[in-house]
Amino acid sequence: MAINEGQSVRVHRCRFINWTPSPITSIAFPPAPIDPSKKLPNGFPVLAVGRANGNIELYEWTSNPPPHQTYHGYVLRRVWFQPISASFFSLRITMVLQVFAAPVPSKVDTLILTLRDHNAAPGDPYGFLRLFSMGGGSELLEWDLNKGVVKRSISSQGGSIWSMAANPASTKLAIGCEDGCIRIVSLENDQFLVERKLDPINGRILSIAWGPLTPHQPRKMDPAHAFDSDSDEEDERRWVDTWLVAGCSDSAVRKWDAVSGRILDRMSTDRRRGDRTLVWTVGVLS
Repeated sequence: MAINEGQSVRVHRCRFINWTPSPITSIAFPPAPIDPSKKLPNGFPVLAVGRANGNIELYEWTSNPPPHQTYHGYVLRRVWFQPISASFFSLRITMVLQVFAAPVPSKVDTLILTLRDHNAAPGDPYGFLRLFSMGGGSELLEWDLNKGVVKRSISSQGGSIWSMAANPASTKLAIGCEDGCIRIVSLENDQFLVERKLDPINGRILSIAWGPLTPHQPRKMDPAHAFDSDSDEEDERRWVDTWLVAGCSDSAVRKWDAVSGRILDRMSTDRRRGDRTLVWTVGVLS
């Protein structure tokens, strides 16, 4: 096509952003409720993703796509709000993407999602979840899922945290510390505090997994409290942790009693050329 002198031509210029996302260092799903009659909202669980730059992202499953959106899959969380427009004095809906920025530059080594032990407030889609993270230091963080900021933090009381795991009931966190102790963090009734520590070892706790829950054994009926039905119903709803296992830096896997805190068993792993075998991951099957 010939272009005459002085004729204007529209040119479309396109630039591509050289986007290099930070590597993913951890992911977490919320646990399944103990009561099979209860189900997680929205059918699919929320996915938490931790990155090497310390940021945390929340993803939701979508199956009813808006324009230019994936039909089935996880997408970065959307936060909708309705600010008042000063120019038109009307409500305007705005959509933003929210990423939880780290308070200090550090990678996210472990993420844990737990269920709250009480119902969420109306209109709060994430009120049934709690999010915890640790980044290789001695601080354990809890995040506010609505504001995207650190809600509170506690010290491990035993140096750097090497591992972390939540019990099946979402009432306790076990953290493996630099001093060779497993410490139990209580989460009941929205608590967040170090409750006690288990028998120490001469090494580091590199991985932790909880054993299965057992139903709480009802106490014998006291004739003086024969009509105390409230306490009996509360006992029936309780579950008890039995044991937990941990992979250690001294080529061994150990088993602790969850009630007494004593070491029950020890299993050694093979060594090659005299070097220790670091047990970075352990799991418990049903």
